[in-house]
Amino acid sequence: MARMRAGVVLAATALLFLLPKQVSSCEIISVRRSLAESETPRVVGRVMGYGEESRPVPGVERAVSLRIDVESVNSGRVERGERPVVPLFYGANCASMSMSYDDVVKRYPVGAVVAVSSRGHSPARSDAPIVVEQNQGGFVIVLPAGIRRTADGDLDFGRVDPSQEWLFGEFEFDRAVLALRASDRSQRFRRLLNLARYRGFHEWPDGRKWLDTLISESRLSKSQRAAVLEAFRTSQASSRLEP
Repeated sequence: MARMRAGVVLAATALLFLLPKQVSSCEIISVRRSLAESETPRVVGRVMGYGEESRPVPGVERAVSLRIDVESVNSGRVERGERPVVPLFYGANCASMSMSYDDVVKRYPVGAVVAVSSRGHSPARSDAPIVVEQNQGGFVIVLPAGIRRTADGDLDFGRVDPSQEWLFGEFEFDRAVLALRASDRSQRFRRLLNLARYRGFHEWPDGRKWLDTLISESRLSKSQRAAVLEAFRTSQASSRLEP
């Protein structure tokens, strides 16, 4: 329970860091309610420049945007190539608002590789901007350098603890779940064995239920299931030993 509360605090701290300084009174703790949905746009791309979009959502007349060269698409009906991304944050009334141009440039410099998770449905047009509303649980983050990955391309959850970079961990968790579900049977055990080491399974109230769902979907053998659950228990034990 203490570990779960710590995870929620880390999530809140991460979101506070992303908010404009004048905003402090909104409810910003976003609790995961389900496993990754395939319709949610999640992409990785490189910042190429900046622009402006008119009426990205009702109530926002104009908003600063990023020009992202989408290099990989994890989910959603999004095409690769250059595309506008509009990061919206909380206003004084907790509704979406545009970031300032200076904040966008400082937070997302040209050349940075970013992860985008909109938490909404894919835009209807292929050239439409991806709108990211933080008050709907979306985010845009700069990916850290030197990410350790497995041979399958997933974050190596056994060697990397993303709890200090909560949103990065959430993005990589979603990416790994979607890749697991799309993989052939020969990869599922290996990918799930790695995924079971993500400590988020211990931090979210329904984490163990979600792990059981993935085990069932993957059609593992009895011995494979036992190995995955042992990886889960080992990661839980190691987290309890930490101060």
